Amino acid sequence: MKLHIDYCKTFGIEMEEIETTEEHQACTAYTRYVLDIGQSEDWLGLQVSLAPCLLGYGAIAKQLHADPRTKTEGNTYWPWILNYVADDYVQAVQTGCELMERNAVLHSPSRIEELVKIFIHATKMEIGFWEMFPSA
Repeated sequence: MKLHIDYCKTFGIEMEEIETTEEHQACTAYTRYVLDIGQSEDWLGLQVSLAPCLLGYGAIAKQLHADPRTKTEGNTYWPWILNYVADDYVQAVQTGCELMERNAVLHSPSRIEELVKIFIHATKMEIGFWEMFPSA
């Protein structure tokens, strides 16, 4: 949370504004979906519902960080990119992948199909969250 709060401060957004700003419908839908999966599914289902965020941010940041066309100087999002290619986040992605893979092989093909559906739906929810921001 500190990372995100500090990042908001770089845009002049203080904690009071964060706490009083109404949550956008897309954010509500996505977070409620994850909470619903957490309440109705097993541990692996919850991890899969979080995977588009965990894996997606890591993959996007890695791609942008490595791309020589990515503007670094004056890029509002460069600190965001650096956060998601930092060693601690890369380790979190690796740990998350290993845990999901190690546990997925213990389940039946029908359960894997259910998990794939959770992942696809969560990915759509994540996309919906980002679509609430106008294109740059």
